[in-house]
Amino acid sequence: MWLKEVEVGMKWTLYVLVEEALKDYAAREAGVELGEWITKWPGQVVILAMQILHNDSMERCFIKRDGLGQVEEAEVTLEGIRAGVVRHLEIAAELVKGELECNARISICNFMVSRIQARDSLC
Repeated sequence: MWLKEVEVGMKWTLYVLVEEALKDYAAREAGVELGEWITKWPGQVVILAMQILHNDSMERCFIKRDGLGQVEEAEVTLEGIRAGVVRHLEIAAELVKGELECNARISICNFMVSRIQARDSLC
């Protein structure tokens, strides 16, 4: 019984952290340091947030609906998504070359793995 409560607490904490990380990412997207965002959040949260953002982008690429449920032209393209992923990889590669704490380096490397998977899914 107590172990189930621990599990529920862990899931809730992860949910709250991912929600906060997504809001923070949206606020920072206008040019604030990506590396700062990656190292601010736990690695698992960063990976989940990036997977959610990638899935959202892919969905918007294929379907855009107006308020009445009518399908309109997509607001993003696969090429645009891929360019964003490649930009993330370039930024992360530069970060890894510099001086980093151990946990920050691990988070950035995990971020890179998730971005490489996203890039490869677009080929």
